[in-house]
Amino acid sequence: MARAQSGLEQTIRQHAAKQPKEVWLKWKDGGFTYAEVLSHSQRAANGLLALGIKPGERVAIMMGNRPEFLWVHYGINFIGAHSVPINTSQRGATLQSTRPSRSCSITRIASRKSRSRSLPPRSA
Repeated sequence: MARAQSGLEQTIRQHAAKQPKEVWLKWKDGGFTYAEVLSHSQRAANGLLALGIKPGERVAIMMGNRPEFLWVHYGINFIGAHSVPINTSQRGATLQSTRPSRSCSITRIASRKSRSRSLPPRSA
């Protein structure tokens, strides 16, 4: 049985099929086409599935403003999970008070360009 696609996923897939080489996101001196957006988002979704994320779960993301944030956010959406963005400026007590680790399946997200940041341990 095929899984249901979100409206976001359907829209990205439609644009990637109709205009795969059209630039969707301009970033610094380059850009990303619809086909690249779909590819990166699918890779993120597959990685999250490999980590055991299931539809309906919440996944915390603590990343700066860069394209990789979108790929992870969209990948989470593609598998039917829920993205919980965490402000990267939060530290110490402020971060602890948000308690993302109590309700989120993954509390560590890192990219090659950033250091991994640990959030407080997940409570039972």
